[in-house]
Amino acid sequence: MKNKEFGSYFSLETNQNWFVDSKNEQPLINDDIALCISGRTAIFGILKMGILKNGWERVYFPQYYCHEVVDFLQDLPIEICYYSFNPFMDNDIGHAFIDEKTSVIVNVDYFGITHVPISNINNAVIIDDITYSILSFTSSTAAYCFASLRKELPVPAGGFCFSPAGHELPSFVHSAQADSLIENSLIAMTMKKTYLDGNKVDKEEFRKLYAFSEEGFTNTMLEDGALPIKALQVLKKLNVSEIIKQKHINITQILNTLSDNLTPFCFNKTSSGFGLVLYFDDKTLRDSFRQALVQAKIYPAILWPEQRHKESIKNADQMLFVHVDYRYNTDDIDYICTTLETIDYEI
Repeated sequence: MKNKEFGSYFSLETNQNWFVDSKNEQPLINDDIALCISGRTAIFGILKMGILKNGWERVYFPQYYCHEVVDFLQDLPIEICYYSFNPFMDNDIGHAFIDEKTSVIVNVDYFGITHVPISNINNAVIIDDITYSILSFTSSTAAYCFASLRKELPVPAGGFCFSPAGHELPSFVHSAQADSLIENSLIAMTMKKTYLDGNKVDKEEFRKLYAFSEEGFTNTMLEDGALPIKALQVLKKLNVSEIIKQKHINITQILNTLSDNLTPFCFNKTSSGFGLVLYFDDKTLRDSFRQALVQAKIYPAILWPEQRHKESIKNADQMLFVHVDYRYNTDDIDYICTTLETIDYEI
């Protein structure tokens, strides 16, 4: 009997229905995209090049953000600034920036659902973080965009950068540290696949390997890390367009299934999106849903923990992210919806 669980890290994909064939192109494998080991390496490379060649002096991030990415940039000779924005509130950011050619503004695609409403910028450089909507690089109007690949795809590592404006992209180098990191990630993904198939595997062992690999992505020795060959081989096999299309089909099913009692908590309004984003009135209510989901072997995430600004901490304490990606079929999505509907809660 298979071990059915929902969420958390991807396992190694072996189902050829999700692989490319001669009729499909891999949109992320082309000469206009620079692949690297992670999303944080991608933004590091863009900023490093801009500092050296264009004299960039400051970079703005929204307050509600994955601060592990910002921490990875601390060695760069650039001022890191924050502007007041998070996706769960209406924010006026009209005068938040120094609009000069030496300024960089990171505009985040939040969960594939909403962007920062940046306007009236004439000189500053815009960089889109499209980690939660990786194929939107084709419609980006920013100077650059970047993303992590591990959030949407079953790969052991990966990130990329692209310039819609046709600017030069940074180069990345292969390293033994990156190769070692990938080996651990692949072992974890293989062990999880074996476990989900119903075989006897120590779940704690592959969880430790995932955690070890995750910690490895913070290693500053990977600042210029290229995508290791083994990770590239995994990426090349995947039918990225179909994988993301199936997720949007699943989101549509959820939006059509959830009752009126739950739709007020649903941040999704259309089929586009990284997954199911729920936003509650308070932390207590959020935690009750989280606990009930975990008991049903549905493992939600918080995007992102460890916020550093007061309002952002509050918002992170009220949100919950549920994976509804390509791994799950119609019956699986029905199970997730039924579980949500049967949670006993009081507003």
